[in-house]
Amino acid sequence: MMWNDHIEHITSKANKRLHFLALLLRAGTPKHEVLEVYCAIVRSTLEYTAEVWHGGLTQEFIDKLEHTQTRALRMIFPDLSYEEARKAHSIPTLNERRTDMCRKLYSKTSLSQTLITHFTS
Repeated sequence: MMWNDHIEHITSKANKRLHFLALLLRAGTPKHEVLEVYCAIVRSTLEYTAEVWHGGLTQEFIDKLEHTQTRALRMIFPDLSYEEARKAHSIPTLNERRTDMCRKLYSKTSLSQTLITHFTS
């Protein structure tokens, strides 16, 4: 599978899940709970195994992924711009989250390698 196919697959899957947010909002679910559902069922889809493919993303792919989060936040907070909603609710961009996930993995991997080298020497 090529990167383009992968990004197309996960954005399509995540965009379909936005329908759940619309149903919750229509039912009067508090916005903070809808945001939690977004993180659990939409954002998680966009980030699944991101440490593997994040480094291969072009700006076009980064924008395509971010567009899904933009749509979700516009649905949940229609009176706020994307940036205002992100800042008001401490929501990082997906690119920031993926970068952080990669840093954490690298840090864990580096620490593990250091410990293995130390104890096997």
